[in-house]
Amino acid sequence: MYFLRTFNLDTTLSDLREELLLEKAKEYLREGQTATQTAYVLNYSSIYSFSRFFKTQAGMSVSEYVRRLRTGEE
Repeated sequence: MYFLRTFNLDTTLSDLREELLLEKAKEYLREGQTATQTAYVLNYSSIYSFSRFFKTQAGMSVSEYVRRLRTGEE
């Protein structure tokens, strides 16, 4: 159902993949995993590439996202 809700004519498979990866990353971070653990589980070759991906997609750094989780802003 999620797939059908998300997918539209302007969405590429790459866009969909990135959206799903971001949601999975946020889920792992909410569960208390570190950025390094999350990058590893999502098969990123380095923490740098994962951090760059996260910031590009989420509009904030991993540390900012985690801070917002802790303060209840997210």
